[in-house]
Amino acid sequence: MLDANGEDGRLEAVCDPADPTAWTREPMRGALKGLAAEGRKVIAIAGRRAWIIGPKNDVDLGQIEPHWRIEASQLSDGTIRAQVFPPDRVAGQT
Repeated sequence: MLDANGEDGRLEAVCDPADPTAWTREPMRGALKGLAAEGRKVIAIAGRRAWIIGPKNDVDLGQIEPHWRIEASQLSDGTIRAQVFPPDRVAGQT
């Protein structure tokens, strides 16, 4: 199932936790990669596990909670770098 998240405009590919990598199969993978190449924020979610999907690479975020903040940036070569922050942490704090 594809869902547009109203909070930050990201597109979520929600997978059944029993088949968490369903998003990696064609034609879905190609469609998600294409949306990422257009500049959309794309994330795949299966239960509590999540991945950021980029035009050149994907980032496995591991197990996250729904209210955790995901910060992702695209480098000049098209690769994605991402970090996850619990709600009580602010980016840049140690």
